[in-house]
Amino acid sequence: MCHRPAQVCELDHVQAWDADDGETSYDNLASFCAKDHHIKDLPGWSYTMDKDTGEITITTPTQDQYTSKPEPLHEPRNNPLPDHPPF
Repeated sequence: MCHRPAQVCELDHVQAWDADDGETSYDNLASFCAKDHHIKDLPGWSYTMDKDTGEITITTPTQDQYTSKPEPLHEPRNNPLPDHPPF
């Protein structure tokens, strides 16, 4: 997983919404650069996210695993928006 800032990345479901019933929610979305976004959807690749820590674990087709946790851009703050439609 690269270290490009979210502003230049694509937002995507970690757990696929169409194949795996992944929710469109704060704790199932992550920013991926175009290359990582493409690789994520290839056969044999698996991405999981710990909803408590935000850590993403990537499992490759050769079963190697890499864990990444993005650094916060600012101090955490309470989110006034609900985590369900309407947003």
